[in-house]
Amino acid sequence: MNFSIASITFHLYPQLCSYEKDGIICGACFTAADRLITTVAILPSFILTIFVLYLSIAHMERKDITNLCTLHIFIPLQLLNIVQCVEITLRYFECYGRRFSFALRLTDAASMFFGTLNLLTFRVLSVALLFSTYCSCRYPIIQKRFFGLNNWLKFLMIFDVMAVIFAVFTVIESALLTTSFIVATLHLILYITIIAVTIAAIRAVAVYFHRKRNMEGNRSNQLRLLLSTMLYALPPNILGLPSLPISISFVFICTNPSDQIAFAVYRKANLAQDILVQLRPIILALSTIIALPSYRKASLKIFALKQRIATIKRITLTTADSKV
Repeated sequence: MNFSIASITFHLYPQLCSYEKDGIICGACFTAADRLITTVAILPSFILTIFVLYLSIAHMERKDITNLCTLHIFIPLQLLNIVQCVEITLRYFECYGRRFSFALRLTDAASMFFGTLNLLTFRVLSVALLFSTYCSCRYPIIQKRFFGLNNWLKFLMIFDVMAVIFAVFTVIESALLTTSFIVATLHLILYITIIAVTIAAIRAVAVYFHRKRNMEGNRSNQLRLLLSTMLYALPPNILGLPSLPISISFVFICTNPSDQIAFAVYRKANLAQDILVQLRPIILALSTIIALPSYRKASLKIFALKQRIATIKRITLTTADSKV
């Protein structure tokens, strides 16, 4: 069942400005909340994403499962950042009377595609990583049987194809101003799965701290890894909380199109998500760098090396000055 969302889609049209009257700071790019956040957040998002990709390529093992998942998450994210940079530039010049209708339609479609791809990839892979780590603590036989490197590679290949198809389907729906009951239900199932796996992980970590003295060394390390993975997955998914009422309210709208409460919840949750989704790439990158042990260690090594180089240069200059 499809439902037209043309009546509840929130559009912001740029206002015409002039450099003589308004200067260079004018227009919807600097007044509308979601566009302002996009403009402010794009630079740190761009830099942090490049840094995570650099760590993945230059400092991580090629066959490390966490690294493979990170690359699958951050490559679409960086492509999204590039598209958003182009879109911000075009919309800024539109405020001053230039028109880029076709180019903006392309950037809107590309933003929708890469945004959906990144959102779906993170949600599915964060659940898969969390579940895999949880199984290594509670059910090691299942973990070895189903979560080996070869199985992960097969899963990633199949998932890539499905994610691209889903993202294309979402772009087509957006162009037609319709949303599918299937899409909303899928997002709802994904979020409920995230909540269930996270609760199981929290319970396992709580049991670990309660019985810490009786834990073996290897099991203790696995539970620490579970805690790190949980801390990695939680913050970005918390920022995605509006998608839960969006999916629930949309299911109600599909079953009862005259439900005004569901309409109101859907619209407000969509507005909240439009704003929070701009902060999500920054939180995702910081969660990766801080929570995942391999990325945290690599980052500390880089900054420690830079500090040592700066110290050596300072000592060299001091020695040279003293000789003079």
